[in-house]
Amino acid sequence: MDRVDKRIMEQRANALRLTITISIATLLITGITSASPKWPWRRRVNPHVETYHITAHKKTPVDLWPEEPPSPVGVTPARFESALRNLCQTTETRARRYTNWILSESGNFDLDPFLLSAVIYDQSRCRPVPYRRYQKKGLYGPTHFYPTMHLSSVRKNEYHYYIMGASGWEEKMVSLRVPLNRWMAAQPQNNIHLAAATLSIFKAQYETLQSAFTQFPHRHYVSNWYFGDRVENTEPENRVLTARRRMLEYYEMRPTEAVGEFEGIPLVSPMDGAPRLVIDFFGNRRGKKSGFGHRGTDIDGTTGEPVRAVADGVVVVAGMDIPGGGKHVQYSPEEASVLTQKDIPQGGGLYVAINHGNDFGTIYMHLDSYSVQQYQKVKAGDIIGTLGQTGSKESGPHLHIEFRKGDARVNPAAYLAAVLVDPYKDLPKRWRKKN
Repeated sequence: MDRVDKRIMEQRANALRLTITISIATLLITGITSASPKWPWRRRVNPHVETYHITAHKKTPVDLWPEEPPSPVGVTPARFESALRNLCQTTETRARRYTNWILSESGNFDLDPFLLSAVIYDQSRCRPVPYRRYQKKGLYGPTHFYPTMHLSSVRKNEYHYYIMGASGWEEKMVSLRVPLNRWMAAQPQNNIHLAAATLSIFKAQYETLQSAFTQFPHRHYVSNWYFGDRVENTEPENRVLTARRRMLEYYEMRPTEAVGEFEGIPLVSPMDGAPRLVIDFFGNRRGKKSGFGHRGTDIDGTTGEPVRAVADGVVVVAGMDIPGGGKHVQYSPEEASVLTQKDIPQGGGLYVAINHGNDFGTIYMHLDSYSVQQYQKVKAGDIIGTLGQTGSKESGPHLHIEFRKGDARVNPAAYLAAVLVDPYKDLPKRWRKKN
């Protein structure tokens, strides 16, 4: 075989290899395309959703939560303003401005104003947004609105979205009052407008998104507002719906009511917006083979929300926990307010202990602040401090509450079950070895 024949055969072999490669690539692309869900918009994603106790929320089945309470018909602006101010702990002027904007935009987009106010509380506590922490991530205004997630859906102030109808995809449109950009999103009034508009879109698309995308099981369309088209966990949703329940309580000015009892002593909820999620259970060894297990119950919460005495009693400790041997240092509320994280050792942090009589006592740990002092008498439902994470720097904000009968510790969740969602209550008893 001469050189010309060899060259021809090599060319034919190369051509054959190229043809096979193209065919395989075509089959792969066709297979991927046919296996992928098809939706006529660019997928919306928000990579900046904040979570603190993601494991506990993921392990809580959605059917453990009861049905959410309805909103009142015909909202009274003055009462709504008072409730918002109570929820956000903000100024009267800001509460009034936000009330006007929330009620107006909720009416424009047929939204629940209590839900919209809960989103604002969850994201910013109705306060200005710190630039370094949020705006560098592209999050703006009191709702931490993320314009990047929505830009591909907006043309000339019109937000185009799709729902699945009987005959296929149906295009819908919502008009925006302002352009979708970071400057408009940073202004509180426009920010609330954009948040309300996009919430209404996810509300309309909710059923469509459940069928088009694989979702983490959740209860409410507000989850999609946080994550985009595909929900990854339920923590933001649970936070918002808890804040909404708090807002409703403040609006309706509900009186303090007993939710249980301890040997004849009436108990009220230590936190507003019940039911609240248990994120760690009494007796949990946390990997320990010996020694004390978890001495109380951890309840999920947000920094700064009120913590209440569960029963009448007298404050015996208001101070800082010193790990090792149950030691503590008493501080006045004013002295405690100037302590920094560096001043507070790892442990229970700032805490309050109350003697309720009949050898029954309660302890409230990891407080951000407290407003009572030693020997002060308190009534059931009185605010004794605010929730935080002092002494627990690696975990998010939560309330660690302990019940004691004499020197023995008992499970608080067993007596506060009416106001708790407890995914651990049916664990085997060996997980709950008594201390």
